[in-house]
Order: sequence, then structure tokens, then C-alpha cells
Amino acid sequence: VNGHPERENHAVGGVARLATAVNEIRENKRKEGEPLLLFDVGDFLGGAPFAWLAVDGRASELTIMQEMRYDAVTIGNHEYDYGPDALARYLLQAGYPDAHQKTLVLASNTEAPATGPLGAEGLFRKTSVFVLGNGLKVGVFGLIGKEAILMMGATEGMRFLDQHETARQMIEELKGQGADVIVALSHCGLAEDRELARKVLGIDIILGGHCHTTLFEPVLLGSTIVAQAGHFGEYLGQLELAYNRGTGQVRLRNLESRHPFLIPIDSSFTCDGDIDSLVQQCTLDLNAYTKEVTSGEYDDVMSTVARSDFVLSNLPPLSETALGNFVTDAMRFVAQEFTGRRVD
Repeated sequence: VNGHPERENHAVGGVARLATAVNEIRENKRKEGEPLLLFDVGDFLGGAPFAWLAVDGRASELTIMQEMRYDAVTIGNHEYDYGPDALARYLLQAGYPDAHQKTLVLASNTEAPATGPLGAEGLFRKTSVFVLGNGLKVGVFGLIGKEAILMMGATEGMRFLDQHETARQMIEELKGQGADVIVALSHCGLAEDRELARKVLGIDIILGGHCHTTLFEPVLLGSTIVAQAGHFGEYLGQLELAYNRGTGQVRLRNLESRHPFLIPIDSSFTCDGDIDSLVQQCTLDLNAYTKEVTSGEYDDVMSTVARSDFVLSNLPPLSETALGNFVTDAMRFVAQEFTGRRVD
């Protein structure tokens, strides 16, 4: 996406560029004989128009992440945008529960009703332990936070347990499985991550999301490393870590290796051919869906549907904005035209 024309390098994000960046790091680590884990902290569904395909039961994003060999992802609030039943169809379409062998889906403080599709056995897991090539055991669990839960729509009988109590239980369980290092994939936001690090002992690394914070350096709270990599794929987070078997301590070594904590995903990375082909196929599917739902009026999701000769700002975030009002008025007028009644 050429999202920032004011920048010298105005391309931002894109999973095909991201795949190239990941593969370069993988190759470097292979040569150095160092293991690597790739994680995502939620909201992989939602945001981009590709998420519309989830309504048709197509799992575009997670299928691509499997091809990119993500080791684990956690579930954020936007995975519930179309409801728990739609999320269950999405996970089934992506091959779960068998697909955990490719990319684990973790949701440790989430309970789905046994009578609903999302309650099916094994669609998401509570914990996992990765045994690395050097023998190190990395235990991982996933949390969704209080603020993220408040942003959901109808959750149809879902229960979201206290994240601190859940974290303590997951740490105990993972330690019982021999985990040396404990990683929390958190869709809680930075404020809740800080609170988690202060109140729950035993988490070595919290990889966070939800609040879209760009931390150019991780935060160290006690012995817990808290990191976030922004949003929309603008950066790839890179933590280089060392583990002391004598003390059980984990430390950052990015400064020693002179490798940045965040890597900008821009046009300095070419598009990975295999992943780009998957994106192009998803785009064709999305265009077909767009044509269907607009009764043939538009057959390209990038078509211009409206134009303004003045700036409609969407800033500052989470506030009343000109663009927000414009979109709301458009929805209101169409609903009024459809119903024949005044719509507020």
C-alpha cells in the first residue's frame, strides 16, 4: 500500500513485503545457527477489506499466515467482528484443529459455549511449548484484555476470564511442562500489559497489541520485557534474546548485535512471489464479492466510489472527525432512503 505519500519511502506494510523481511531474517539465523519464532498478537482479521471474505467463510489472512510459517497467533477483538459463529467457520476453513501443526491459535482466557460452533474441540488452544533446536523450551499463551473485550459486539455466550488469574495458571502449567522461557501474546493494550508485568511474576516476555502503540525500544518492568510493533504491518518487531541457564534470566541483545527492535516494512523489501500470488488471488475473490454485493456496480475494490475536493481528516484517532461524520451521514441517508423513515 502506498499509504504515506509525504514520506520519501511511501510504501507501508503488505504481507508479501513482510514475508520477504521474515525470510531474510530466517536465512540469517539459519547461517548463524540460531532458532527463530514468529508470532502475531491478534486482529489479523478485520481492518482491511479482505476481512469481508470472512462473511463467505474464507480464511484469507490466516491461510496466508500459515504459508508464512507463523508459529503462533492470538485472537483479538476484531476476530469477533462478525460474531463467534463466523470466527468458528473461519477457523474451520483455515483447517483447524489440524492446522495447529502449522500455526497455533491461542486464546487462554477465552471460554466458548459448548453448544456453539466456536466451542468445538480444539479450534483454539490455551498454551503450547516450543522446543527449539538448541534445546530451549519456550512456553507461550495468549490473552485478550478488558478494553478489547469492551470493543466487541455481540459475543453470544462467550466468557472472558480475568487475565491475571489466567496468566498465573498458564505460567504454572507451562513450567510444569518444562518451559524455560514464558511468552505472553497479549491483545490487551500497553497499559494492561504494564499492569500484567507488575502483578504477575514469571512472564519473561509480553508481546502486545490492540492499542497500536509503536515501541521503538521495549519496556523493561522488573524482569519482564514488554514489546509492541505498532499496527497495520508498518513494522516487523525483532527481539534478539539471550537466556542464562544458570539464573533463568532472559536479556535483550539487539544493541549488542546492532539490529533494530522494529524493522520498517516498506519498498526496500520486494514482494515475496509465493505470498504475493496468494494476495492476488484473494484480491480476485474480493473483487468478485464486491461485484456481487453492489449488484455489478463495482467490480474492483479499489474503485473510487466518492470524491471530495476538500480534506476529510480522520484525525485525531478515536474522536469525532470530518471523515467519520461523512461516512455516518452516507449510511444514514441510504438507510433513510431504504426504509422511507427518518434515521438518526
